[in-house]
Amino acid sequence: MRIPDSLSLSAWLSGAFVSLIFGYPSIPSYALGSAVGFLSYAAVYFISRKKLGFGDVKLALFLGGITGIRGWYVANVMASVSGILFYLFFRRSRQIREPVPFAPFLCTSAALVLLFSLY
Repeated sequence: MRIPDSLSLSAWLSGAFVSLIFGYPSIPSYALGSAVGFLSYAAVYFISRKKLGFGDVKLALFLGGITGIRGWYVANVMASVSGILFYLFFRRSRQIREPVPFAPFLCTSAALVLLFSLY
């Protein structure tokens, strides 16, 4: 349930480098997606009294960047819906008694956005 700082921050730097070299997403979209991802999840982190881990906030920084600002909204909605569905089907039936990490939902939704993006 931990995401190392070195992993998330080096991923963000390498994503910025790839964006600079290949132009996808553009640098403004990468920066804006990173900022929106980080700030929105940081707000949730503080409002929810740290029930969302700060590793997810740093992961949102990276994923917001690589999906771009338009893709981040789609990935965020997909992650939230899939997390809610998982909770409704498995947590309510008491099959899972431990806290569920949100990072797999974020990563899967961002990968799907990148795989099926047409822009």
